[in-house]
Amino acid sequence: MLFLTKQSTNQRFFSIINNSDYINYINEINKFIDIFEKNVDNKSTNEDHIIPVLEKIKNEKIYKDNEDIMEIISSIKLLIEKRVRPIILNDGGDIKFICFDVDKGIVYVQLEGACVTCAQSEVTLQYMIKNMLTYYISEIKEIKNVSKDGIIL
Repeated sequence: MLFLTKQSTNQRFFSIINNSDYINYINEINKFIDIFEKNVDNKSTNEDHIIPVLEKIKNEKIYKDNEDIMEIISSIKLLIEKRVRPIILNDGGDIKFICFDVDKGIVYVQLEGACVTCAQSEVTLQYMIKNMLTYYISEIKEIKNVSKDGIIL
């Protein structure tokens, strides 16, 4: 569990409970801390930035013992890596799986490279990528792009 404690105006400390969890989620926790520090004065922006990071930690922690859900997440990652990513790379972009919200059926991805500035990236996301993923995995209802800052676009 992650706790924020404020020692003074300029210092903030994060406490981690259970060291094994920290080891498993160190990258996500570091990203959370970076995003939080960048947006500490703007509460609403900060919440928008950190939601995908917290969702990823929550999903992987809650569902790691549920084989059915982990199979869905593994299938999503595999489809993105083997079917979607080569097409995106061919056009100068890239795509990364961020997380899957099991309750809402939302896949969060991050488009990078040429996809960030491409006017057609939303069309590619909603028609090509979403259609491919939903064809193979019926649990997927929606797909959303997350910026490098963690903002859901």
